[in-house]
Amino acid sequence: MPALTPPPWEGDPVRDGASARGDASARDDAAVRPGQRRVLVVEDDPVTRRVLGAALRARGWTVDAAATVAEALAVARATPPTGAVLDLRLPDGHGVELGGALRSLPGLADLPLVAMSGVTGTLDDAVRNIDLFATCFLKPIDPTSLAESLETLVTPGAVANPDGPVVVLAEDEPLMRRLLALRLERAGYRVHACADGHEALTAVVEHEPDIVVADLHMRRMGGLALSAALRRRRPGLPLVLVSSGVTPAEDPGVPVVPKTADSAPLLLAIEEALRGEGAAAINAAADARLREVEHQARLLAELREVVTMQTAQLSVLAGIADGLQRATGLDDMLTATLERARDVSFVELGAAWTVGAAGFDRVATVGFPEAALGMVDAMAASQVALLARTVRGGEIRMLPSRRVPEDASQAILDGFGLRSAMLIPVSDAAGGAALLLLGSCTDALSRRGWAFGQTIQGQLTQAVRLLQTVESLRATAAAFQGVADNLDAGIVTTDATGRVLYSNRVAEALLGPSLRGAPLHLPLPGARDGEDVWEDTARHSGGRRVLVTRTELDGAGELGSSVHVVRDVTEARRHEEWLTTLVHTDPLTGVANRRALELRVKAATERTGRRRGEGAATVLYLDLDGFKQVNDEHGHDAGDQVLQAVATALRTIVRTTDLVARVGGDEFVLLQLGRDAGGMALGETVRALVQDIASGFPGAIRASVGVAVGDLDALGDGTLLRRADQAMYLAKRAGGNAVREVRGAEHV
Repeated sequence: MPALTPPPWEGDPVRDGASARGDASARDDAAVRPGQRRVLVVEDDPVTRRVLGAALRARGWTVDAAATVAEALAVARATPPTGAVLDLRLPDGHGVELGGALRSLPGLADLPLVAMSGVTGTLDDAVRNIDLFATCFLKPIDPTSLAESLETLVTPGAVANPDGPVVVLAEDEPLMRRLLALRLERAGYRVHACADGHEALTAVVEHEPDIVVADLHMRRMGGLALSAALRRRRPGLPLVLVSSGVTPAEDPGVPVVPKTADSAPLLLAIEEALRGEGAAAINAAADARLREVEHQARLLAELREVVTMQTAQLSVLAGIADGLQRATGLDDMLTATLERARDVSFVELGAAWTVGAAGFDRVATVGFPEAALGMVDAMAASQVALLARTVRGGEIRMLPSRRVPEDASQAILDGFGLRSAMLIPVSDAAGGAALLLLGSCTDALSRRGWAFGQTIQGQLTQAVRLLQTVESLRATAAAFQGVADNLDAGIVTTDATGRVLYSNRVAEALLGPSLRGAPLHLPLPGARDGEDVWEDTARHSGGRRVLVTRTELDGAGELGSSVHVVRDVTEARRHEEWLTTLVHTDPLTGVANRRALELRVKAATERTGRRRGEGAATVLYLDLDGFKQVNDEHGHDAGDQVLQAVATALRTIVRTTDLVARVGGDEFVLLQLGRDAGGMALGETVRALVQDIASGFPGAIRASVGVAVGDLDALGDGTLLRRADQAMYLAKRAGGNAVREVRGAEHV
């Protein structure tokens, strides 16, 4: 783990607003089999999660993946893992809390846990929880090293031999001490682990070991001091030193083995020391192995640095894409970019400003505690000339570099405790601009950060411009929605399957809420197939009458393939019905007038498909005898009352399909369709009915009734009406209050 310079303030600020993105969780479908190695990888960065998952699967692991604490616990309950790799910074909690929760699940009390983080200070949480985590890694992680550590922790080893050699192990780093002890125990040694050289001397007295293994560099009594003390107290006791550096030991009599993921060199050195081989021989072999390891380490370091930067670029690209999905403005986009950039190991701090007429406005920071934000603003104010030149030039500026004045560069680096940094300008389509500062406590940005910065600049510029385009479209859509909602007609668009893509407020009021996404049930009941205009009663709006007009669009676009215009025609239809009633109704009596009678005759005789001579009709022509005398002697009001009473009575004796019409001052016509007999009987009924009504009025009101019966052809050409009229006059000539029928030229 590289040693990083801490920032000039204390503590490790927790990044605000971090959120997991990418695929929610993924799990291998295979069920857990006895002896199967199953690891749970909990990481909110989808790129890191996929890279680690692919590498572990390639080495024979079954991998379950989760992005949050809640998902991880759900996966572990469903399929208990044999090991777990936990990111310490998760959207809904901390990795330490998750580790404790996993260990509390049934059967997982001894679950091996590995911690990882992209922030150096956060790894201290893993070190402080040594009883929880077996080891930890700084992002970006070498998948091979992670897999080997997991295999050491999870793969069952041989049970410690009660007669095996006794080893006193001295290592001051807790996680490395645990890892070395596990490796030695699985190799068959009985291990007594100590935290420093002093504890090791005590353990030598208590346990009489066969060999001592100690770290060369420890804070209290390192390996060389321990070697000198053992010569005095236990001369001849074999000692092997381990070191993470490449500096050879100053004591040529003590073999030194490098700390690597491969435990074979250490085990071989222990075996050789126990066999009594001299340190010179052991060191010679170790030196040869060390030179090979150094060469491989250099190659691996270069490759790892390239992979690290490419992984970081992918991670930030994923963050920008994720930020574009959930951002509502430039500030959100910049914040999302900083959050993802900080989740790589070489980026410790970040800040973003928008640039306007008033200068630089800070909109986001990561890695800075609240108390340090004043330092960020002070830096921006003091270096405004450098920041302005960077924005105008549009090019990335590395710190330190020859293109940036040394005093300005050092002021930024020293002020924030950084070793390298970069300023990244971002422009938008409207001529505005933003500026990002990324800083690292290592020189990683100076060495390989240019491509990383170019990736951020290019993709963020495109994302910002796309976001502005989306915002412009949203504004246009909102304006269109406002206009559409204030129309007096409903607008509905549907796709080729009839599913509603858009509806305005009026359409939802008439046809029902929540139209969008649902099928539009049109044509309405009663509409004929193939019609583009139809009308019916809308059930949702309380029986309102709606008129729907459909227009097919050329091609199927975002608006759909059809547009339906929906209008509320209830009042218009009521007005039309009132006018129709006014035109076709006698205003005094409420029965049909002569115009309505003519329309009924026309409709009956012009029916489609009727053959000549088909159908029957009966016509009664009624004239009131003595009506003029009532008008003259008792006034028109009395006459009107007589007419109204007669009309009302006539409607009570006819079918709903029959028609009663007033065709003159005191003349009525009764039309019946479908009857070819019984006309005289109906006439007598009418005559008696009028006589009955007349008893309640002054004067001697009676009825003369003429009857005519024939087919629809005779009705259509007016023959039946003329015959009924003739028959009525025959009844009058007979003294009135009589019924007569005319058939052809004859009469009865």
